Amino acid sequence: MQPLRLVLSVFKHLAWLCALAFASTLIAQSIDSTKTVRVDEIRVEATRLLSPSASLHSAETLSKAELDKLNAITVADAVRQLPSVTLKDYGGIGGLKTISVRSLGAEHTAVQIDGIKISDAQTGQIDLGRFSIQNLDQIELINGNAPDMLQPARAYASASVLNLVSKIESFHRSARQSEWRLGSQVGSFEQFNQSASLFARLSERASLGVDIERISANGEYDYRLQNGRETMNLTRRNADLRSIRAETDLAFNVSDRSTLFVKAYFYDSERGLPSAVAIRPNPDLIEVSRQRLWHQDAFAQTRIFTSLSERLKMSVGGKFAYNYLRFIEPALDPRNPNIDDRYVQREIYGAASLAYRIGEKTTASLATDLAVNALNASHYQAAQPTRWTSIAALALAHQGETTSLETNLVATYARETTVFGTSAPNRNALTPSIAIGYKPFADLGFRLRASHRQTFRLPTFNDLYYARVGNPNLRPEYARQWNVGVGYERLSSSMWKQAAVRLDAFRIDVTDKILAIPRDAFNWSMRNIGAVQTTGFDARVESQLQIASATLSLVGNYARQEAIDVSPASLTPNQQIPYAPKELASAHFSLEKDFWSIGYALSYTGFRFALPENEASNVLPAFWLNDVSLSVGFPLWSFFAKAKFEASNLFNARYEVIQFFPMPARNFRLSLNLTPNAR
Repeated sequence: MQPLRLVLSVFKHLAWLCALAFASTLIAQSIDSTKTVRVDEIRVEATRLLSPSASLHSAETLSKAELDKLNAITVADAVRQLPSVTLKDYGGIGGLKTISVRSLGAEHTAVQIDGIKISDAQTGQIDLGRFSIQNLDQIELINGNAPDMLQPARAYASASVLNLVSKIESFHRSARQSEWRLGSQVGSFEQFNQSASLFARLSERASLGVDIERISANGEYDYRLQNGRETMNLTRRNADLRSIRAETDLAFNVSDRSTLFVKAYFYDSERGLPSAVAIRPNPDLIEVSRQRLWHQDAFAQTRIFTSLSERLKMSVGGKFAYNYLRFIEPALDPRNPNIDDRYVQREIYGAASLAYRIGEKTTASLATDLAVNALNASHYQAAQPTRWTSIAALALAHQGETTSLETNLVATYARETTVFGTSAPNRNALTPSIAIGYKPFADLGFRLRASHRQTFRLPTFNDLYYARVGNPNLRPEYARQWNVGVGYERLSSSMWKQAAVRLDAFRIDVTDKILAIPRDAFNWSMRNIGAVQTTGFDARVESQLQIASATLSLVGNYARQEAIDVSPASLTPNQQIPYAPKELASAHFSLEKDFWSIGYALSYTGFRFALPENEASNVLPAFWLNDVSLSVGFPLWSFFAKAKFEASNLFNARYEVIQFFPMPARNFRLSLNLTPNAR
């Protein structure tokens, strides 16, 4: 879709925006936003992420302002700008998108919303493409522990944490009575997004937030397939997506010492799954996939933060989650049976944490979780497993003038039962962690840090029991991580508003690594490959400069790593494991003045191998991606409008993230957002 067509399409839907705008205005007026209400200071005991240069762990944050500058619709689009992050992407707007941090695999990264983990006991992989950035205040990535001493025990048990922070917390802390936003977006591949959000203060103690979004696209894009000397120009088929997401958040001051947060989330989608592209005698058989995937995800979660005394604080939370998945594959040959698999996951989860301030600078905490996960599958004699998981964590943190210390001990116990077949044996593990920080100069923002961490990762239900994938003989996966780093931060001066540098070197030893080799967008082959050793370093540089009345922001990331199979009995010893690039880099530049901004982002992914054999035939070439955006705000009737034009893959790179799954070439988006006033 050309840019001119995008403009026409946006204004075609302007009437829809205006109608909703007037409706939202009426709602806001019914809340009586002009009434003056005295609101006491709201004390929320959850701790936000420290500055990356000051944190004891390698940690990064994408704020709301930074997210708005990126060419991003979903969390998957945004995390490309974080160091040591590999995004596995099957292409197109509806393709599966999972994250791997420092080549550990998606299962080692806990994806959380407001501190509570999003679970998928079936696959262990969270599709980041289904989480929008519209309702997020920030995204945090921590290679280690978050500084929150009231976090659930699950967060201590993961190698890294990707925490999505909802807007409701910042709105509840503010003095605003209401705010709303309406958005419409059109783009290539016949993409059309509609979104709306409303945040309102219900009383002096309560705030409510509602956010909805609808996405539709046919997902078709052109690509090239090289067949010897012949170049075939083809179109990606069966890549459509239709989805709707709705979130409701409630924040309530139960008392002067207690704050309750409640979230209800619903996501429903239907999408096509394009097949792997391969040379076939008949070119008409290259794009013949008829695989379809239906996904429904719903959960309700709550956490309450309470100050029991000046020294003792408590957090109690819980969650119920329901996940429905249907996968169909009509047989191309009428002699073969059709595949129609259905899966239902349910989770019941409870968590409690206590934090006690021993002294002026020392705090101890105890956290315990209990989760019950069950999977029901439709295929014949499916195992129908149920897993009970109990996690307890004891932690200690000391924050001195020059020296900081964090240490914890995590105990994990898991028990499983199955209706059919043999269940996996009971599992238990004890995993310690320690981190030390040192600030040698009192007047300089210069810090040193070192940490050691052990984690324990259970095989997923698919790893163990899925008929076409599962391997019941899989062993659990252990990881030992070492990290040493240095950070420097400089606050505002006459020209430099902010500058920070972070450099970390790491080593990760994984025992009984569970390796997933993709066969298509839904099926994998699982096996233990013994031991993997990953060594490398990552760096981040960020700064803000004031140039006349404009602000120039610069952010750069670079990571180099080697993830090597070091198993004594391996058939591919000392070779790079599949889909682990040796180099990753990204940068983002933005220039802002008043209500307009220009952004430019680029990312680099080094070469990878698609199979354990490091041969030339298995190489996936390196690629660069370049994105540009232009946004401008202006009054529109009694509202404030912000228009944004985005061009992604500006130089039309032809690349694959997963072998045989070509990615989209150059594409465009145009969006328009309405708010009651400039923000």
